[in-house]
Amino acid sequence: MHQVNICRTGVLPWDALVAASANFAIQEHHLLGYEVESKPCGWNRNFTDLLHSSVCDGQRAWHAVTDAFVRFLHLCENHVEIFLGVGKYHNEPLRQLSAFSTCFTDLCYWQLAAIFEVVSKPRSQLQIPNDSLVELYVSAAKSVKADKQTVQWALTRHWNNRGNSVEVLLMLMAEQGHHLQFWQTLWVLFLHQHRSSGHFWVEPVF
Repeated sequence: MHQVNICRTGVLPWDALVAASANFAIQEHHLLGYEVESKPCGWNRNFTDLLHSSVCDGQRAWHAVTDAFVRFLHLCENHVEIFLGVGKYHNEPLRQLSAFSTCFTDLCYWQLAAIFEVVSKPRSQLQIPNDSLVELYVSAAKSVKADKQTVQWALTRHWNNRGNSVEVLLMLMAEQGHHLQFWQTLWVLFLHQHRSSGHFWVEPVF
């Protein structure tokens, strides 16, 4: 099969991919038997209520998402290598992969920001806050099954490199069909970002 550089094949329909991912998450939510008052039919709080109802609420939310993230890591050896930044997934390749992944993950994340009207001003690219990505990285590193010295080294990687690893893994999560888990993770990262904002809708995640 002829291979092409996907970054040079024209504009991908990111908006349609985001909508499709959200719809798959809604379908998975109902297949698992969770209950919601209203089925989401657009980008509104019915969608975030759905996400919240399917992830442990209150102080357990962060731990539930972290545990699920670690399980995803161990589905494939490549996932662990991406997480740790080892082998062919060292910093420069991860930076390039993350630059592509953010086209999808950031757009998904900022659908949540638009729902709650916390986008302060229009910008050409709105990114998932790296602080939240790194917090998830550090939490997951405590449970990842790998050589302890390698894990300790991974925790000393630059702030941006750890965030790049998580961002690439998030896109892989959706690409491999784990759409509900993907959106649950974004939702908890979103709550983490706004944990000190004082907004009435913010639920504690720790």
